[in-house]
Amino acid sequence: MNRRQRNKIIPSEWVIVCQLDKQSATYNRYELWAFDWKRGARMSWEGWTTREELLAFHVPIRRKIGGKATITIPVAKLAKRAQWLNVNEQQYEQLQPVLYQSVTYRQWQQWKQTLDKASSYC
Repeated sequence: MNRRQRNKIIPSEWVIVCQLDKQSATYNRYELWAFDWKRGARMSWEGWTTREELLAFHVPIRRKIGGKATITIPVAKLAKRAQWLNVNEQQYEQLQPVLYQSVTYRQWQQWKQTLDKASSYC
């Protein structure tokens, strides 16, 4: 995806993935995903080890398609409408292909239904 295409992304769905560590029973990794289903695009940010670090991060957002003006929104504000997924290591391995490969909105909804039955939200 080139820079011009990236400028057109307006996320319609936000997902925060919390990976649970089996040994310490704490969350050791957080990822933020933004999906734009109309354009088939996705963006991700990762590398947080605490919830406070994640919520303090500011995400750059376009005001309109193709617009030059960007604003930054703290994740704490996005967290209200984001889906928080609590996954263990095995579920995270199943989630990776879904996140990194191109999937349709229908495939994503089906995968979420199977995850809802198997895990809880963090």
